[in-house]
Amino acid sequence: MPKHNIAMNSDGINIQTNGSSDDQNCQVSYTGAGQATQKFSDSSTTEAVNAIDFNCGDYHLQVHKDGLQIKNNSATIALGDDSITLSVGNSKIELSTDGITISAKSVTITGTESLEASSSQTLKLSGGTTDIGASTGMSIKSSTTLTAEASLQASFKGMPTSIG
Repeated sequence: MPKHNIAMNSDGINIQTNGSSDDQNCQVSYTGAGQATQKFSDSSTTEAVNAIDFNCGDYHLQVHKDGLQIKNNSATIALGDDSITLSVGNSKIELSTDGITISAKSVTITGTESLEASSSQTLKLSGGTTDIGASTGMSIKSSTTLTAEASLQASFKGMPTSIG
């Protein structure tokens, strides 16, 4: 037979139900300051006007009127009206209506059969040192103008080498 305890005082209300097994236990606490703590052994439906926070171990889930955020000690998933952000430490992927931004100390993109990058406007690769290489062949082609430039030294190697 379940046992029910209800306690009311100036701090709030505490309701406990103890069933014959752990899955029948329930505790609900409401404080007078407008905060609520609920403990359920199975499931619950909760509604709020501004925000609902859930904590379980190192994980924190916040559902608020402007979005959703899931966090642990080092990682965050944030969902807004027009964006999704995944972050771990200093690494971050942001997807928004304006584009996708990947930022990290190191980024590796691997295609096991092919990798293609294209843009209808500008495609730019830049870095302190930029290496582009191919194990069997490489073609550089432009429909209008191709410019190769170096401030200090430029060299082209191969047999035969032709320019012009």
